Amino acid sequence: MASIRIRRRHTDSKDDARRKVEEAIGPHVSKFGLKKTWKGDTLEIKGKGVNGTLTVGDADLNIDMKLGLPASMVSSKIESELNTELSKAFG
Repeated sequence: MASIRIRRRHTDSKDDARRKVEEAIGPHVSKFGLKKTWKGDTLEIKGKGVNGTLTVGDADLNIDMKLGLPASMVSSKIESELNTELSKAFG
């Protein structure tokens, strides 16, 4: 089982950061058939072989994901795509 942990600073309000996260990450979550649920400032992402959270703080974003065997084989690609989308959204 692989893990992905990403920490990224931001200068947006929590509401703006949540909107940017939704725009950046939301389509990818749906594309892979994963379920996403906001609980406060935490986006829970679940699906076959994927279980994770993305938490929006006052000045940072924290992604913690655990990947099952099939997804762990492409964990570096998943992490790279997450970083790319977050860079586009938050600069």
